[in-house]
Amino acid sequence: MPRNLRRLMHLVLLCPLSKGLQDVRVFFVLSLHACASPSLFVFFILFPVQSRLPALKVKYLVVAWLGVLVASWVIYMQYSSYSELCRGHVCTVLICEHYQRGIISGSVCKSLCEEKTLTLQRCLSTSPTHQVYSAVWKEKAVVVKCALDEAVGGDGPPGPGLTRPVGLYDKPARGTSMDEFREMLHLFLKKARVKSQFTSSSASSSSVDMSSILNVLEKQNSWTLEQAHSCKAKCPKSCVVYLMDSLGEQSSLGSLVSRVVSLADVNLDGRVSLAEAKAAWALLHVDEFVLLLALQDKEHAPLLLGHCGHLYVTERVAHAALFTLEVPAWARPMVPEAAARALNRWLAPAWPHRVRIAIGLLEFVEEAFHGAYGSLYMCDGGARAVGYSTSYDCKLADLGGVASEAAVRAFLRGRACRGSDDCTFGRDCSATCDRLARRCNTEVVRPNLAKACALLADFLLFGAPSDLRDDLERQLRTCATLSGLASQMEVHHSLVLSNLKTLLWKEISDTKYS
Repeated sequence: MPRNLRRLMHLVLLCPLSKGLQDVRVFFVLSLHACASPSLFVFFILFPVQSRLPALKVKYLVVAWLGVLVASWVIYMQYSSYSELCRGHVCTVLICEHYQRGIISGSVCKSLCEEKTLTLQRCLSTSPTHQVYSAVWKEKAVVVKCALDEAVGGDGPPGPGLTRPVGLYDKPARGTSMDEFREMLHLFLKKARVKSQFTSSSASSSSVDMSSILNVLEKQNSWTLEQAHSCKAKCPKSCVVYLMDSLGEQSSLGSLVSRVVSLADVNLDGRVSLAEAKAAWALLHVDEFVLLLALQDKEHAPLLLGHCGHLYVTERVAHAALFTLEVPAWARPMVPEAAARALNRWLAPAWPHRVRIAIGLLEFVEEAFHGAYGSLYMCDGGARAVGYSTSYDCKLADLGGVASEAAVRAFLRGRACRGSDDCTFGRDCSATCDRLARRCNTEVVRPNLAKACALLADFLLFGAPSDLRDDLERQLRTCATLSGLASQMEVHHSLVLSNLKTLLWKEISDTKYS
């Protein structure tokens, strides 16, 4: 036993000391029994007890102990959050196992599984089922993303018992021709798909035919929209439904299919092997990946650098969010919102740089309204979804909150409702409820432009030139309150967007910031 620890035990438990130290002794003994925390011993080991300890005031020791307790709590919360959200090792073990067996292929498989030149570093995940890590690949900073089924995302260490998510690498089957594979891709990208999960918490009391539901889940892991809505209505506590993205019937889908085929052809031999096809098919089941691939020719999406199975690598956006500081949910009760806002404003780029970022976001909104693959909706917006590069170009570091119009409409069509709250896709894409028919309408009522302007109001107004601030605030307020169906307000939205872009461009057009 260390000498300091023996001395601590002797002083606290055995030595008859002054009344002040006796109070300290009682406090610490009660704390040890109540908290069962070793941090007290660590404190005294790091700061050895001196002979003058009885002279120290009790309040100083109490404050020191509380500091150690708070620090221990913070470390515990960080660890528990990390262990729940960060399971990148499970992804890499599963993928490398299938790569080594020849089931899948990809442009970064060799770097990940053999050469070890692709190494995961900091965990950035916000969901256990979507792993995000900063990484280094060939001495270059990148971001690695991997979808992980909850069934294989346990807390235990990876091992041979881990299996791939059901059906992930089952298609295409051996013997599929290239034309058949292209047709599979086209139908997959066009048709809305509902992926569902079923829990048995209320199975005994539900009127749903459990055997048929479980049979559907076991065979294809997906439902039709009618099956999904029926299950959700009859058994809301047991049936979890979420929509996988699709682009709908678009004349440009053929070019996207060709892009998928080119991505799959890892060795550039003009042919797609079965392993390459399985990897490409698995990637299309990752919600964000389809949109990332569709937006590769746009400057606002991160560059796709490679893939292996359903793991893919993108460029690292220098600033993944508009605001540098994000207070974790567990720490928000202790950190005043005003303090966090003031610190974020202090850390924000210079105002002309922020104008450049804002113009980039408005350009993305303009492109998303009538893009090559239909309209896109920002359904989970916020400062975390929008970032910027070192040259202050707007980049959407995370496309997980963006959805196609076809996917949103398919989700809302036929959905039972009692109010508008029941007609929401994601967090920000809301439609109205037809109270007579008790069904959701399919058009989103708040446009992307209104969401972008609400975000930019916090980002642009502070630090703005005094002669511009009033006009800018008025235009942002008008923009943020836009509502109505896009089909009826298209001209008005375009006018508001044009006026705002003109106002901002005028401030930086003849400067080095342009």
